[in-house]
Amino acid sequence: MLVKSTAVALMVAVGSANAAVIYGKESVIREDPDFGLCLPTMKFEGGLGGRPSMDFTFLPSDPLCARGQQEASNPNIITNRICDQLSTVCGANREAVVLCREAQAKIRSLGTKDKSTADTWNTLMGFGYALTNPDGGAAVPGAVKDDLKKRAPKPIIFCSATEWIDECTGWPAPEPVVKREVVAAPVKKRDVGTAPVEKRDAEVKRSEKKAKRADIPFIPCSATEWIDTCTGWQ
Repeated sequence: MLVKSTAVALMVAVGSANAAVIYGKESVIREDPDFGLCLPTMKFEGGLGGRPSMDFTFLPSDPLCARGQQEASNPNIITNRICDQLSTVCGANREAVVLCREAQAKIRSLGTKDKSTADTWNTLMGFGYALTNPDGGAAVPGAVKDDLKKRAPKPIIFCSATEWIDECTGWPAPEPVVKREVVAAPVKKRDVGTAPVEKRDAEVKRSEKKAKRADIPFIPCSATEWIDTCTGWQ
């Protein structure tokens, strides 16, 4: 009987200990951060608040977080603003506010004031994919100038069909085809003279016959005898 009582007491003690451990674990489980109505990201852009385009400052990306807040060159001002808004107008839960304050302390310890600061903040808040220049424009100061330097024309090194050139950048342009001007030879105008009009042979022959007839004496022919030299009838 004593053995059974001891065993039961041991089982109850073990069960109570397990229950205490289980309940203890449940008590330390944290909820996921809920940022309520706001997106707690930070942007780093030029031209904010009417500044020159090359003057970069920080500002909350979310309109509700940025309400009433001016841009600032000090990122700690903006991180503090975001955390304050999360705990008030955004309606974020306690875990979100705690995460924000931890990220705020991290940014303060970094001491940077550039694009990497905004990138680090967004990553700590769980939004590493967020753009630091959501309104467009250059991502960092001098980006346009650096981009123009990259696009500067490189010296042309012509490739060759007879030897390998590692640094060649293109083939030379083909030689332009020179169009030769063909001058037409002047056309010589031939003088076509009027051909002489030849007299008709018939007229010549007729006049010659008349002349011959005029020279032959008239010898009348006869009906009773043959006369070889007669030239006509009377």
